[in-house]
Amino acid sequence: MGGAAAFIRDMQDDTVRTYDELEQQISSLSLLGMTPQYFQAEESNSNFLPQFLKGQSVSPLTIEIVQWLPFRESLDLIYKNIQLNSYSQESPVRSLVITSALPGEGKSTIALGLATCAARLHKRVLLIDADMRSPTLHKKLNLPNDRGLSTLLASNGNIDSRDVIQSSNSTIDILTAGPIPSDSVTLLSSEWMQKLISRFEQEYDLVIIDSPPVLGTVDTIQIASCSGGVVAVGRIDRITRGEFSQAISVLQKLNLIGVIANAVKELPHSYKSVDEDDEEDE
Repeated sequence: MGGAAAFIRDMQDDTVRTYDELEQQISSLSLLGMTPQYFQAEESNSNFLPQFLKGQSVSPLTIEIVQWLPFRESLDLIYKNIQLNSYSQESPVRSLVITSALPGEGKSTIALGLATCAARLHKRVLLIDADMRSPTLHKKLNLPNDRGLSTLLASNGNIDSRDVIQSSNSTIDILTAGPIPSDSVTLLSSEWMQKLISRFEQEYDLVIIDSPPVLGTVDTIQIASCSGGVVAVGRIDRITRGEFSQAISVLQKLNLIGVIANAVKELPHSYKSVDEDDEEDE
């Protein structure tokens, strides 16, 4: 009876367990790449940490993941694939929305990682937290959030964005979400939102927008309508096939560039640097 119950439970479980299962769900879409499931790094190299994170009292996990070599190299490849997809369009994508079907799929960490990759390639980047229902970027980076995107949108142009954007000595600037508004949809659907993104696209090489999850709210649809492209993050062992398909059907009506498979247990391909001593042994 126990075996039968387990069999029925497995049959009813719709969770995406492997990368192959996720790939089957996106057969008609572009898979931009995959990031590995995080394991505590044996060693890290602070040289790869973005300048605005150095010396900050930020979340240790944020620092570890951003500078963890397998994650960093996976994001490098993903960013390059995004660029290649962008080049195939009539005009390069200057603003990129990072979203997911559900909370907890890693979209905010992916957004931060992509911003870091672009900055390492000498791009001037603006990273925006547009999740005004449950903002997290300021917590990850230990930044004040008394003013942010909600402040700019509510001001209707009466506040200079340069007074709100938290500029750094590196090539990454940060715009936190700001105080949680009573009606985020009204702010995000305003004409001023379109003007802000358009202006940021002219001032920066790339604008990366950490957006709310797709399912349950209209916020991401409003944000994506003002942006050049959308990237969906799907976390293995977190998302179900039904939820993922529902989210993709919404995003395909927008400018969906492709999908990132997050937290893959074993990457199918890897290419590591080899020390000279190891090379001689081979």
